[in-house]
Amino acid sequence: MCGIAGIYSVKPKEELSSIVKKMMEAIAHRGPDDEGLSVHDGVALGHRRLSIIDISPLGHQPMYSDDGKVVVIFNGEIYNYLELKQSLSKFFDFRTQSDTEVIIAAYLHWGEQFVAHLNGMFAIAVYDHALDQLMLYRDRMGEKPLYFYARDKEVLFASEIRSILSSGYVERVLDQDALKEYVMTQTVSFPNTIVKNVQAIMPGSYLESSRMGYEEIRYWDFNREKEKFNSRKEILQKVRDELHRSVEWRMRADVNFGAFLSGGLDSSVIVALMAEISEKTVHTFSIGFEEKQWDESGIAEQVAKKFNTQHTKMVVNGQHFLSEIENAVHALDHPSGDGVNTYVISKITREHDIKMAMSGLGGDELLGGYPIFDRIYRTRNLRNLLWLPPLPHRWVEKWLALRWNGVQVERISHFLRNENFSDAAMYHSDRVVNGFSSVSQLFHDNIDKAEERKWMDWGKDRLYSSISEAEMKSYMTHVLLRDSDQMSMANALEIRVPFLDHQLIEVVLSLRDEHKVGTHPKQLLIDLFRDSIPSEVYERKKQGFAFPWRNWMLNEVNGYCGEGLKELGARTSLNENILQHWWKAFNAGDKYVPWNKIWHLVVLGHWMKNNEING
Repeated sequence: MCGIAGIYSVKPKEELSSIVKKMMEAIAHRGPDDEGLSVHDGVALGHRRLSIIDISPLGHQPMYSDDGKVVVIFNGEIYNYLELKQSLSKFFDFRTQSDTEVIIAAYLHWGEQFVAHLNGMFAIAVYDHALDQLMLYRDRMGEKPLYFYARDKEVLFASEIRSILSSGYVERVLDQDALKEYVMTQTVSFPNTIVKNVQAIMPGSYLESSRMGYEEIRYWDFNREKEKFNSRKEILQKVRDELHRSVEWRMRADVNFGAFLSGGLDSSVIVALMAEISEKTVHTFSIGFEEKQWDESGIAEQVAKKFNTQHTKMVVNGQHFLSEIENAVHALDHPSGDGVNTYVISKITREHDIKMAMSGLGGDELLGGYPIFDRIYRTRNLRNLLWLPPLPHRWVEKWLALRWNGVQVERISHFLRNENFSDAAMYHSDRVVNGFSSVSQLFHDNIDKAEERKWMDWGKDRLYSSISEAEMKSYMTHVLLRDSDQMSMANALEIRVPFLDHQLIEVVLSLRDEHKVGTHPKQLLIDLFRDSIPSEVYERKKQGFAFPWRNWMLNEVNGYCGEGLKELGARTSLNENILQHWWKAFNAGDKYVPWNKIWHLVVLGHWMKNNEING
C-alpha cells in the first residue's frame, strides 16, 4: 500500500522532476517507509511506500525490468502474486519477494492485458521505454484510487487529487455539475470529481497514453452468466470456498495485521475465517459509544471471545469526536458525507502497531444486507398501484412529512415523480439525500431531473444481482471505498476487503434470488456461518457502523458545523439563506432537516477552505 504520482510530458527532465517531487510531498502520509523517483526523457514517476509485502530494500520503487526498459510504480497489493510467481518463474528469474516484481514479469509475458491475470487491489503505472507509452491501471472494484489530469498531450496522475493540485497545473475550482450531484447524493460519481478537469480512471479500466493522446480501455466488467450449480449444498460450499480463499490470500503480509470488528455479520464472518486460517492470535478492534442505542461493542466482544482474539475496544464520546474531527476532515482528499468513523478506527488500530486490517466492507452490497434490497424485491408487483397525477404528489409529501424525516420524504418524492416506478427508479431514489426541491432552492435553479446512474437488469430472477451491481458502482465505490482509502492512509494503515474478491463476486452474482432471499438479510451468509458465530450477530436488527451524529452535531461539534456551512455559503454560489435556514431548523429539532441532509455540506465547506478551492 503506497502512493504514486507522475507526469507524462515532453518538458525538460529538471522541470518534470520538480513537478513530481511536489506531487509526492502532498501524499507523503501514504508512504512513510520509503520514497523513490524515476526521471527520464518524457516521463517522471514518483512513489511513496508503506511496506507490507517484502519490507526489505529490494521492494523499493520505482522498480525496473532487468534491461531497464520497463519501469513500474504501484499502490496496492496483488493477492495471487505467489501463484503468478510460480507460473512465471519458468520464464523469469525473480530477485525479490515483492509483488511489484511479479507485475513487471506479468507485463513482459502477457503485454498490456496482463492485468486480467491479477487478483488484488491496485493502482499501477507502467512506462515502456521501447513504446514510449505510459499505462495506468485501476483494480476491478475501484478499491485503490487513481486520478488524472490531461491537457495538450500531457498526463498527470496520482493516488490523490491533492497531489495533482499541488503540481500547479490545475485550477482549484469546483465542477458545478459535480457540485449539484454532491449536494443531492453526498458524493460525485466516477469518472468525475468535485474538482473541475480532474478525473478518475474507472474501476476495471486502464489509461493508455502515447504522444498522440490517450485512450481509456475497459478490461473487466461484471460477468452476467447464470449459476451452474446442481444443488443448494453445492452453492453453499462454493461460496464458502471462495470466501475462505479470499481471506487466506488477503492475510499474506510481512507485518502485523488485524481486523475491524463492529459486531455485525460481515466483520464477524471475516474474523471467524481469520481465526480458522491463522496459526497466531488474531487482533481485533472495535469502537463503543456512551450512547447505548448506538453501541454494538458488547456483541463485538462476544465474537472476540468466541474466537479468542486479542481485542481492543475504545469508547468514543462527543468530546473525543470533536478532538478528531478536524484531523479527519483534513484527511479527506475528496469531500464525503461519510468516512470519519473509518478515520477513528484506523487511528486506534495503527496505534497498536498494526499496519494492515481486514474489513467487512462489501458484504451488504454483495449479499443483500441493505433494506433497499428487500424493499425493491417485496414491492415489485405492487408499484403500478402508486401512480398519481402531478398535483396530489404535494399532498402525499405533506402527509409523509408528518411521519418521516426530510431525507426519507424527499426519497419517496423523488421516486413518485419518476412516474414509471421501475426497479431502477426506486433504486436511484433511495440514494437521494437532498431531492429536487432542496437542490433547486440551493442553486437558485429549477432542478427537475438528475442523470441516473447506470442500472443493468440481470433478469427477473436475479433482481438482487441488479441491486448489487448498482450499489457497487455507486455508493460503495464513490463513498465507502474512497473514504476507506483516504482515512486509513492518513494513518499509514492498509485496509483489505475480502468480500470484494472478483472471483467471489462472480459466483454470488450468478445466483438466483431464491438463494439469497430469506427471513433475514444476507440469508446466504447466515446459512454458511450459522454454527460458527453467535446468534446475536444476525438475529438483531441491522444497525451498521455509524456514529450518533445528531447528538454530537447538536452539542459538541455544533460550532464546527456552523463554521462549515458559513464557509460553504461564502465560497460558492449556493443560496446562503437556505443553508442557514436548514441549520437553524436542525438546531430547533425540525425532523424535516435531519443530520444527514446537511452533514456532507458541512464537510464540503471545511474541505474547500482546507484545499483553497473556489466555487
